[in-house]
Amino acid sequence: MLKKKINIIVVFIFTLILAINNVFAVEIYDSKITENVYKLSEDDSSFSIPFFRMSEQRMELDKTIDQVGLFMTSSSIDVNSELKGIQMLYTNDTVRINSNMEYAVIFSAGNVILNSSVDKTVLVYCNGTFTISEEAVVKGNVIVYAPSMVIDGTIDGNVLGSINSVTINNTVNGKLKMNVVDMTFGENAKIAQQLEINTPNTNLKIDENIATAQIDIIENEKESFSDYLVRILQIAITNFLMFLILLIFMKKDKIKQVMNKLRDEKIIKVGFKGYLSLIMLLCFGVVLLALLLELGIATIVFSAALMIIFTMLKDVIFGIFIADLVDRKYKDLEIKPNNILVAIVTFIFLAILENIPYVGWIISLLVFIIALGIAITLVKKYFKDDNNTEQEIIKVK
Repeated sequence: MLKKKINIIVVFIFTLILAINNVFAVEIYDSKITENVYKLSEDDSSFSIPFFRMSEQRMELDKTIDQVGLFMTSSSIDVNSELKGIQMLYTNDTVRINSNMEYAVIFSAGNVILNSSVDKTVLVYCNGTFTISEEAVVKGNVIVYAPSMVIDGTIDGNVLGSINSVTINNTVNGKLKMNVVDMTFGENAKIAQQLEINTPNTNLKIDENIATAQIDIIENEKESFSDYLVRILQIAITNFLMFLILLIFMKKDKIKQVMNKLRDEKIIKVGFKGYLSLIMLLCFGVVLLALLLELGIATIVFSAALMIIFTMLKDVIFGIFIADLVDRKYKDLEIKPNNILVAIVTFIFLAILENIPYVGWIISLLVFIIALGIAITLVKKYFKDDNNTEQEIIKVK
């Protein structure tokens, strides 16, 4: 559930930044992509605006910076110099934090190893093991979503999240509040405040010397096929109703003309670029909270509202695009596919794919990026065509 909320927040904040960037052609972030090993110390950028760096090979962050940004690679990331402010690390491999950070925001398909201090919040979403080593100290809270976690260091704040297996060998001065299956405690394990656990493990017991524990047993209720079918149909019908409403607007000649131009556009690239921009804008909003509370709150509320709306419409936008593609591909046939039928089939198909355990969120994210690319391209071309029309009118006069 949190993952979906994060995607909603991250993606829809982008609507604002990309509208400015693409419609008005204003560069509001700094981006660099390389196929080689990336070293921060060799990057001569000023880092005065939000940025992102992407590399196919490993990344070594060996220079101190304090700007909002995103580092992305398919290989490993090593933090070997102090990082201030908020930088997000996104990788398909291991992340090693060997130097102090102010915030640690990490998304990894591998392991995450914390070997140093973090002054404030640690947020980790990984597909491996998150390890807080003996020399590491987290002064703020730790939010974790991972298969396993090992706490060998010290945590001054609270630990929140969802973890299958947790091993605690040191001190947690705050609360532990999490969904968990198994917990193991070493000789030096200590939890200063209450331990609150949701677990399906009826055999899980916590020694009173470790912490005062509140354990809620979750009963795993398996969804029947009929319940699953009803849920899929509900999703498809909801999307179809929104599709019918949008179809009224899509029938306008102006929109149809713009839609016809999408075939030559790299909508996935545009959508992916927008998705990264959203992540950086989200970080910027968080920073604003600390500097300008009211403006920060207003920015986050406005952006979150846009995200929620777009997330609701992503399947609908994708369905309209597919229906339009099918209509154009088979326009010369005597019996043309019905747009309404194509949309219904698309919505049912998407509902099934997006509800596949473990991988459904990836499909949902891909659809989101494609739909975002479609929306951005439509907005960009819509305004561009308007400008061209006005210029032609002026020339005629």
